[in-house]
Amino acid sequence: MAECHFFALHCIMSCEQLKAITDRMVKSLDFDISGFFSEIDRSLEASRSVFRRLESIMTSLTEADWLRIEAKVVYCLIGSNDICSLHCLKIVT
Repeated sequence: MAECHFFALHCIMSCEQLKAITDRMVKSLDFDISGFFSEIDRSLEASRSVFRRLESIMTSLTEADWLRIEAKVVYCLIGSNDICSLHCLKIVT
């Protein structure tokens, strides 16, 4: 019987400790939710803007443009020159 009381007391103390830890965690995470969501909105809009610009570039490239880009990339990959590799990253821009 004493073991049951000890176990119950231990469970109650563990629950109180868990509650205290949880309360501290919630308080440490207390921040401006609306500001956080505004930042997410700004980030999403910036991402959408980049994709819109990329889409407009992609649709405006002709088959000849793609062949020219492909040739430059192949040339850069064959010649393992670091400067040329950096140029490959800037081909479309």
